Amino acid sequence: MPRYYFDTRRDGVIEPDPEGRHLPDATAARAEAAVAAVEMITSADPAEVPDFQIAVRDGSGKILFEINGMPWAQASLRLPHLN
Repeated sequence: MPRYYFDTRRDGVIEPDPEGRHLPDATAARAEAAVAAVEMITSADPAEVPDFQIAVRDGSGKILFEINGMPWAQASLRLPHLN
Protein backbone atom coordinates (compact mmCIF):
# COMPACT_ATOMS: atom_id res chain seq x y z
CA MET A 1 0.00 0.00 0.00
CA PRO A 2 1.45 3.42 -0.96
CA ARG A 3 2.27 6.07 1.60
CA TYR A 4 0.82 9.59 1.24
CA TYR A 5 2.01 12.71 3.04
CA PHE A 6 -0.32 15.53 4.08
CA ASP A 7 1.57 18.82 4.29
CA THR A 8 -0.31 21.80 5.70
CA ARG A 9 0.26 25.34 4.46
CA ARG A 10 -1.26 27.88 6.81
CA ASP A 11 -0.75 31.64 6.54
CA GLY A 12 2.27 31.04 4.29
CA VAL A 13 3.98 28.55 6.62
CA ILE A 14 4.38 24.96 5.46
CA GLU A 15 4.23 22.17 8.03
CA PRO A 16 5.49 19.00 6.33
CA ASP A 17 4.03 15.67 7.32
CA PRO A 18 7.08 13.60 8.32
CA GLU A 19 5.26 10.28 8.75
CA GLY A 20 2.52 10.04 6.14
CA ARG A 21 -0.16 7.36 6.02
CA HIS A 22 -0.56 4.15 4.10
CA LEU A 23 -3.70 4.35 1.97
CA PRO A 24 -5.00 2.24 -0.90
CA ASP A 25 -4.84 4.95 -3.59
CA ALA A 26 -4.97 8.67 -4.41
CA THR A 27 -8.77 8.69 -4.16
CA ALA A 28 -8.53 7.57 -0.54
CA ALA A 29 -5.82 10.20 0.05
CA ARG A 30 -8.09 12.92 -1.35
CA ALA A 31 -10.92 11.82 0.96
CA GLU A 32 -8.52 11.81 3.92
CA ALA A 33 -7.38 15.35 3.06
CA ALA A 34 -10.99 16.57 2.85
CA VAL A 35 -11.74 15.07 6.28
CA ALA A 36 -8.63 16.73 7.71
CA ALA A 37 -9.73 20.10 6.25
CA VAL A 38 -13.16 19.77 7.87
CA GLU A 39 -11.59 18.82 11.21
CA MET A 40 -9.26 21.84 11.08
CA ILE A 41 -12.18 24.14 10.35
CA THR A 42 -14.48 22.76 13.04
CA SER A 43 -11.79 23.18 15.68
CA ALA A 44 -11.02 26.79 14.66
CA ASP A 45 -12.72 29.97 15.82
CA PRO A 46 -15.13 30.81 12.95
CA ALA A 47 -14.20 34.48 13.14
CA GLU A 48 -10.52 33.69 12.69
CA VAL A 49 -10.44 30.87 10.12
CA PRO A 50 -7.09 31.10 8.36
CA ASP A 51 -6.54 30.46 4.70
CA PHE A 52 -4.89 27.06 4.46
CA GLN A 53 -4.17 24.24 2.04
CA ILE A 54 -3.36 20.59 2.47
CA ALA A 55 -0.89 19.37 -0.14
CA VAL A 56 -0.85 15.61 -0.64
CA ARG A 57 2.36 14.13 -1.95
CA ASP A 58 3.48 10.61 -2.74
CA GLY A 59 6.51 8.72 -1.49
CA SER A 60 8.77 10.34 -4.11
CA GLY A 61 7.81 13.81 -2.85
CA LYS A 62 5.68 14.72 -5.88
CA ILE A 63 2.64 16.83 -4.96
CA LEU A 64 -0.39 15.02 -6.33
CA PHE A 65 -3.03 17.62 -5.45
CA GLU A 66 -3.98 20.29 -2.95
CA ILE A 67 -7.15 20.79 -0.96
CA ASN A 68 -7.92 24.46 -0.34
CA GLY A 69 -9.42 24.93 3.13
CA MET A 70 -11.40 28.12 2.43
CA PRO A 71 -14.35 26.45 0.65
CA TRP A 72 -14.62 24.07 3.60
CA ALA A 73 -14.52 27.03 5.99
CA GLN A 74 -17.25 28.87 4.13
CA ALA A 75 -19.45 25.76 4.03
CA SER A 76 -18.99 25.11 7.75
CA LEU A 77 -20.02 28.68 8.59
CA ARG A 78 -23.33 28.11 6.78
CA LEU A 79 -24.12 24.91 8.67
CA PRO A 80 -26.35 25.11 11.73
CA HIS A 81 -24.43 24.41 14.90
CA LEU A 82 -26.02 21.85 17.15
CA ASN A 83 -24.84 23.01 20.57
